[in-house]
Amino acid sequence: MSTIATEEGLRRRLRPRQIAMMAIGSAIGVGLFLGSTVTIRLAGPAVILTYVIGAVIALVMGYALAEMAVVHPVAGSFGVFADRYLSPWFGFSVRATYAFVQILAIGAEVTAVAIYFAFWFPQVPPAVWIVAIAVALVAVNTAQVGLFGEVEYWFALVKVPESPGVRVLANNQLSGRTGRRGSLFVPDLRSYLSSPIGIVQDDIPVEMKLGAISQDIAVPYRGGAVVTFEAEVIHALSGRLDAAGTVPEYGTLKVTVGATEFSSPLSASGEFYFEDLPPGDHPGVATWGSHTCRATIHMPDKAPSMTDAGVVTCVEEPQ
Repeated sequence: MSTIATEEGLRRRLRPRQIAMMAIGSAIGVGLFLGSTVTIRLAGPAVILTYVIGAVIALVMGYALAEMAVVHPVAGSFGVFADRYLSPWFGFSVRATYAFVQILAIGAEVTAVAIYFAFWFPQVPPAVWIVAIAVALVAVNTAQVGLFGEVEYWFALVKVPESPGVRVLANNQLSGRTGRRGSLFVPDLRSYLSSPIGIVQDDIPVEMKLGAISQDIAVPYRGGAVVTFEAEVIHALSGRLDAAGTVPEYGTLKVTVGATEFSSPLSASGEFYFEDLPPGDHPGVATWGSHTCRATIHMPDKAPSMTDAGVVTCVEEPQ
């Protein structure tokens, strides 16, 4: 029995992380999620058992192919192994069958992508998405193997609503600034590995209230993620209390809205400041020292981010 030559000018151009992600991505794709909906609807949850059985068979085949690849590190993989251990006819059949299955699988994948895109862009003909994705797949697969492996690095779409010009950090490195709609496309993120995405708080306008400034994400293979940093417009109300010529200095003004109480310290000149006070007229009680006065605080409807209430009369209660 003749041996297989192993010297064919092969080079290690794929890194372990790329091979691992390619293995995962080959098993999980848009076609799987779209196709599984039909099988689950027809067969019910029991279809999961068939997926488990198929996974076990694939695992056994994977281990067998790995051992043969170690013994015979040649180009051609299982087609060469079938030719070597069975017959040339089996080698040809395996190669032809694999090519045929891949043609069907890629067709199913691009069709699934077109179905998904049609949900968001119903006015675009599905044929446009099929052709575009097919061209992209051919371009990636005909490129050098190193570039093919680097496709494992995918992207995230960072959104900071209503906040253009905000600097975005990916893996603690400046990635760019948000556009006029408050979004930024961030490429070069590693699949299934945690990547910290953050924004520079100093770039947020003063009238905006920001939640978290950093998030850890792990983008899936052949996919991306939308990272949203909640930034809300602050509706602030400021003014100054006057109690019949008396300044309620260094006191506290409390405003009750339903079951919620808003509180603001009073400055030396009786100035107060509230954030996100609901629109309407609300009763307020100011206390300073041994004095107490009552006032009505008006928050206008559809108020700008900063509203100046001016001088608000506060009626002092008799002691």
